[in-house]
Parts: sequence; structure tokens; C-alpha cells
Amino acid sequence: MNRSLLLVLAAACEPEPDALTRADALDPESCASCHAAHVEQWRASTHARAARDPVFLAMNTRYVRETGSQDPMLCVRCHAPLAVQSGMLPDPTALADLPEGLDGVGCMACHGVEAVTGTHNAALRLSDDTMMQGGIADPIDTPAHPSTWSPLLDGDAPEASSTCGACHDVVMPGDLHLERTYAEWQDSVFDTTGPARLGCGHCHMPGAPGLAAPTGPERRIHDHTMPGVSVHRGDELHAAAVQRALDSSISATLCVRPASAGAEILLSLENVAAGHGFPSGAAKNRRVWVELVATAGGEELIRSGTFAPDQAVTGSPDLAALHELAWDASGSPTSMLWDVADYESRALPAPSTLDPRDPAFDHSRRFTWRTSGAVPERVEARVLVRPMALSILDELVASGDLEPELATTPTMEVGGSVVVWEGVPGDCTE
Repeated sequence: MNRSLLLVLAAACEPEPDALTRADALDPESCASCHAAHVEQWRASTHARAARDPVFLAMNTRYVRETGSQDPMLCVRCHAPLAVQSGMLPDPTALADLPEGLDGVGCMACHGVEAVTGTHNAALRLSDDTMMQGGIADPIDTPAHPSTWSPLLDGDAPEASSTCGACHDVVMPGDLHLERTYAEWQDSVFDTTGPARLGCGHCHMPGAPGLAAPTGPERRIHDHTMPGVSVHRGDELHAAAVQRALDSSISATLCVRPASAGAEILLSLENVAAGHGFPSGAAKNRRVWVELVATAGGEELIRSGTFAPDQAVTGSPDLAALHELAWDASGSPTSMLWDVADYESRALPAPSTLDPRDPAFDHSRRFTWRTSGAVPERVEARVLVRPMALSILDELVASGDLEPELATTPTMEVGGSVVVWEGVPGDCTE
């Protein structure tokens, strides 16, 4: 950190800060004078926008309208947990009326966790005081607020992932396990007490030496940008963090083999760095697919998965899709999560064993294309991701819940999946 900035921040905490009131503790901006870097990173995070994102607001409004009294607080329990647990949100669609700091997942939504009471749907008990739970084993006393170590906030403690999992798994009122990020991690090789253990924070909140507060000692502090898949409009810090996370998630192998009157193209994709499925979370809303182009003599033999930025991803016999497909109770495809009665996951699973003798060791997925009458000279493949399907955004616009100018989503390339084959049939390339 720049020394002059450090001195300014230190001055902000000298003389000693006043004790925070409960209202102060609920407002992340009250934390910025002593924890400037953490708050700046949090501002760029999806957590900060959890109850202000226009697509979420549209989905939540439509969910409440279409499901009535089924469970109107289902979405906002995780997207505005402090407001719900404090009783300040009797109407789940009145998020715009909340005081600043309660309209999302603020500092106390995590640092105020006293207990995890379940595995899904915001099964968290939050404090009603100013005690800050954290991962520092020997916090420095400050008059601003009491502090204590908690295994629920210590990324190196096995219990910490359950704090994230309480909101990052969703079970619908009909008992359909709709989002399974935490359950997927629990089924992976990373949920262990052994050397392979990696909790949620190891990837989404990596640590580095630094100062938790300007007047404190150097410690290992953690990034609060918390990238996932969703990207905020105009926020370069968050977009760059999401891209870095995506780029390391998948590895690819491309093979071309001779076949009768043509060739067979085989693409193998392996989830190497996501500690859960890829994609995960609201995978029924996302679009993740392979773009593959095979050419010979300057002519295209195959083009699969090419869509313009404003073109919806549509299914075709040769499209290699990784997102989930969902159907309603009548068996018709559905886009709205509360209508889902059944679904099929096509995600790349996380590794579940490190033992090469175990059949589950090979957890890659393979896709095949065939050329007819010619053998390719060059094949290019890559995985592309859209955080939200354009078709779903269009549905929200049509229902009047989303403004048309907000119905956009980026198309991102997964860097580690990009592979080019220019060899001899029978060869493979990574």
C-alpha cells in the first residue's frame, strides 16, 4: 500500500475511534475508515449488490407475484439477510425502502454469524450486537467494536465453508434441491481434513500479507471481492477477478482421429480448479457451452456454438452445452426457477478422488463431432460463459419486470479451455 495513503488511513483511526452503535455496525461505510481496502473490495462484490441488482429485483418481484404465500421470503433471506432477520423487511419486494447497509450482504451478514443451523436457505443465526466475528486468532482490542475469533469465519477451519454453504445451497418449498454449490463441494475431494482440503475462502477470498487495520500488525488478510460468475456492469475490478477465476477452472484436450470418409473430433473438458460443479449455483439460468470450428483448405467443415453477443444460445444436435436444463411439472422447458420440477445437470463435476486407481478419478466430460468427406487441418475449441441467459432476460422484459436496457449479459471466454489442433490425425493437443 502507498505509504502516504497508509498514513492518511492511520490518522482516520487516531485518536481512537468511537464505539460503533448497532446502526453503525450494520452500515459497511462505517467500517471504511479503518478497513478501507476490505470495504473497497466488498463494494465491487456481488454481495454488496445482492439486493440491488436489477435482474435479481426483477426475478424476486416475479417470484413473489407468481407464487403468492408459498414462501415469499425465500430469495431475500440470502440477498438481504440482515434486513430479514432484524424484521425490517416485512414486504420482500420493498428492497428499495431499506436503509443503506441493509440492502445486500453487508459486513455484519458474515462477521455477525453466531451459528450455522442448517445447510441451505440462509440457515444462519446472526447477532444483534456489535461483536465482530473473524478469522484472526488474536484480534487487537479496539473501542470501535468487540472482536473475537470464530471458526465459522476462519478460512483455514473446516467449519468456515458451512457459513458460505448456508446461502449457496437453495432448496425450494417442494424439496427440490435447486442450487447445490455447497453440496457439490461436500462431494468433492476438497471437503476433507487432509492435504487436499480447500474451503470456499481459499478460492473466493485468497489471502496475502497485509494490514487488517492501519494501526495493527501485519497479518494474512483476505480479498473481499469474492468473484463468482456474475459480472457487474461497468465494474472493471470485479470483472477482472471473475475472469481470473474462470480462466483457471477448466483444462481441455482436443484429438482428431481418422474415420470413414472423414474424421472424428473429440474434445475432453476437465474441471481442475472449481471446487464444485462448473457451472454451479443458478446453473439453470446460466449458459455455458463449447464453440468449435474445424477447417480444411480455408473452408469450414464444422462450426458449432457460434452466437452473436445479442443472440440467445439455442440448442442444436451438435451443441456441447454445460449448463442445466429444466422442466416444469408438465414436462415443458422452463426458465423461472420456481417453476422447475425436474432438471438435468450437464456440469463438469469437481474431482472426488486423488487416487488414479479409483474409477472416479477420471471426471472429465467428452464431446464428439464428425466431419464427412474431408479431414480437418485445424480445429479450434473454447468454452464460453454467459452469467444469465438472454432468453430469461427477454422473459423478464416481456413480463414488465425488467427495463429493456438492462437486459444484457457479457459473453466470457474460459482461458484454460482454449485449445487449437493442427496436427496429424491420430494426434491430440492440450
